[in-house]
Amino acid sequence: MGHLTDLLRRGVETLMALTLFAMVVLTFADVIGRRILGRPIHGAHDVTEHLMALAIFIGLPLVTAVGLHLTIDLFDGILDRPFMRWWRLLSGLGVAAILGLLAWLFLRQAMNAASIAEVSQALRVPRAPLTEEADDTEGVGGAREPACYAFEGHEFEGHELARLTLALTSHPSP
Repeated sequence: MGHLTDLLRRGVETLMALTLFAMVVLTFADVIGRRILGRPIHGAHDVTEHLMALAIFIGLPLVTAVGLHLTIDLFDGILDRPFMRWWRLLSGLGVAAILGLLAWLFLRQAMNAASIAEVSQALRVPRAPLTEEADDTEGVGGAREPACYAFEGHEFEGHELARLTLALTSHPSP
């Protein structure tokens, strides 16, 4: 199972890197086309917007799985002690609730976008699939948070949580 999750992680990382690279190339080509040739790339803004959302929501499970999200370590000296484990669990539940709320809001938005057939402005790309992907990754990140904080510093940290998160996020979209 470890080999499969490592392969999956590398695949997701590669997809995220390709998404970021595509954004850079498209933006560069659009600027050159607009400034030098006087011909911008039609729909570049739409594609860049979708690629940015994909990069964020592809990367969210990876960042969450390895615990590399932004944290403030002002009180780590106190909160990292074993008797403060309850606080880490409570913090994890709070983050999970917020990510769960975001997932629910994304789900509502995806359902609304699908019901009205919402599309992007220039290229007419449907918005619902991208919003559904955001919903999936927010939900998985929220499900992982309490476990991360509760078991921080114990054997069920890091790689096992990364494997669990990646396994949960790897399902194909219907």
